[in-house]
Amino acid sequence: MIWLGGIAASAIMTAALANGAESYSVETPPGWVVPAEIPDALDEGRAQAQNGRYVLLYDTQVRLGPQGRDSYRRIATLITSRAGLEEEGRLTLGFDPSDTRLVLHGVRLWRDGAARDVLPAMTFQTARQEDRLDDGIVDGDLTVFGEIPGLRVGDIIDWEASWRATGSHWPGELTGGFSTQWSVPSGLDRWRVLTEAGTPLSVRAFGPGPEPERSAAAGYDIREWRQLYALPVAGEGDVPGDVVQWGSVTYSTFTDWAAVADWARPFYALDAPLPDPLRARMAGWDGLPLAERVTRAIRLVQDEVRYVSDSVGLGAYRPRPPAVTWANGYGDCKDKALLLAAILRTMGVEAVPALASTERGLGLAHVAPSPGRFDHVVVRVPWEDGAVWIDATRALQGGVFPALDQPRFGYALPIEENATLEAMPRGPEAYPTLDVVERYDLSDAAGEGVALTVEAVRRGAAADAFRNEMARRPLLDLSDSYLDYYRTSYPGLSRSAPLEYEDDRAANRSVTTERYLLPAAAFEGPLAEAFPLNFYAMEFSFPQAAEDRTLALAIPHPVSVRHEIALLGWEGGHVAPEKMDLSDDAFRFTFDASRSGDDLRLVQSLVTKSDRIEPSSLAGYSAARSAWLDQQHWNWEFRRETEAVATSLLLPVAGMGFGLAMWGVSTVRRRRRAGRGAQPS
Repeated sequence: MIWLGGIAASAIMTAALANGAESYSVETPPGWVVPAEIPDALDEGRAQAQNGRYVLLYDTQVRLGPQGRDSYRRIATLITSRAGLEEEGRLTLGFDPSDTRLVLHGVRLWRDGAARDVLPAMTFQTARQEDRLDDGIVDGDLTVFGEIPGLRVGDIIDWEASWRATGSHWPGELTGGFSTQWSVPSGLDRWRVLTEAGTPLSVRAFGPGPEPERSAAAGYDIREWRQLYALPVAGEGDVPGDVVQWGSVTYSTFTDWAAVADWARPFYALDAPLPDPLRARMAGWDGLPLAERVTRAIRLVQDEVRYVSDSVGLGAYRPRPPAVTWANGYGDCKDKALLLAAILRTMGVEAVPALASTERGLGLAHVAPSPGRFDHVVVRVPWEDGAVWIDATRALQGGVFPALDQPRFGYALPIEENATLEAMPRGPEAYPTLDVVERYDLSDAAGEGVALTVEAVRRGAAADAFRNEMARRPLLDLSDSYLDYYRTSYPGLSRSAPLEYEDDRAANRSVTTERYLLPAAAFEGPLAEAFPLNFYAMEFSFPQAAEDRTLALAIPHPVSVRHEIALLGWEGGHVAPEKMDLSDDAFRFTFDASRSGDDLRLVQSLVTKSDRIEPSSLAGYSAARSAWLDQQHWNWEFRRETEAVATSLLLPVAGMGFGLAMWGVSTVRRRRRAGRGAQPS
């Protein structure tokens, strides 16, 4: 075994920022930290290592004391291949300088059982990266990084550091969590949590993992979880957010979600005064129905207050007063939610901001209560028999309240007394959000050519997304991209009229109409034998499921789309393909084909009923998915009946060329190709 000894530090080394503030220091480990040992590497672990690294020690210790929160971490990693040099050759540590101080304790290289301290030879730099600046988010975090000298394959890189938080984000509180299972091999995993004696601590454990050992020392209650050589657990992709894939433990001094809401309530002063210019705008809504006034308030905040997130220090949790946000003309989710709630409450609507998680909202019901579980703020508006959820950071949202597309983040926590997590909408749309109709008029195919008209109707979320797209790009640019898509299938196609765009924002319904002409001469060559038809509205990324899958499979939801292809006026006749109705617990796909005179209509629709496929239904889902994918792309083939028929058909249309006219009865068969706006399947 390798044991951690003391680290000599003859001097305190610091790196200064431009403003002269310390970014880190080097000190011996604090006295409350209990050293750990690095276990021997197992041959099995070496063989299972990924990216050239085998973590032998993962030691995390946290303490909540009267001076704040201290977090200590030590990680020892065996480099098993060249790839590991790239992964571990740079030590990178981040922190929030507004309330946290970074302290380095040691960086050692272990080789042949002996340790060498390389920290004195390292040169560290401090950077403020702001990786999300393009998204309007500023967090102020700093990153300290330095290259590790002399690292070789076979070495163990062993570092330890502490983060000392003394700020007022949530004074006197401690929250956190850790995984008890990994997809890679590990040696010793240890977690120690120290709280002052008698401090309540909520602990939520899910899945396999060690039980904590409890003890007490120096006025602290101690909980310690420890496991040695845990077997790696293979992960499965596309898992719903509330499904526990690996064992985990979360802990918090917040006793329940109401305590979290109580922590946030002082930040959200709903009775803060509104500025006179804003009140003047609102005065113009007098006399309108309440639903219309609520709609105008939502659009005012969404459209006229741009999104900028200043999440430096306490700004990550405390919103600006509504008057400041309105005067600035910008704000983040907290600022905009508070502003909207304040406006609505002035109108007599008891709206409240609510904490939400954009990525892990479905899993909130399975973790210990903590403000750190949230990364977003929305507004809950009570209405009749339920609540309507509004995301004030959206822009150009259509519809009239309460008929708005609502955010779907799983759960949210209203910032009010006696609060608890509340479920947000998850159900399917009641109408197709995208309804595409392609009409191929073949009545003059032998003369001027085939006229193609494409009408796409978008509603709800699809209309909102498209409205924002139209605000970013010129109509001609969009028209050119559509033309390029169809030209891929139909060389020689040209626009016969400009792209038309109509938007009824109140109804949240938009319509685009495209008109093209494919000249008869274009049918010479491949199109005579294979005329492609693509149901691109159906091209969603429904994942494939492995036969041995054990967890639920997440699928896109809610989805409600329809795509019709009409072949009109072809005197040669048509052979209609078979209809199809695939229904599963989570989605329904239908394919309908109908013939009327010289017209053939092919219609596909897809509606999801759930956001997941349970393991017991995976076999049926895979079969339905395969059949559905086979229906997305078709070729229209024109089959020659007899030479005599073909010759007679050529006579009246001489000069058209070798095209549609030489074929008698047409059939349609499935094909595969990439579609317009397709997502990978």
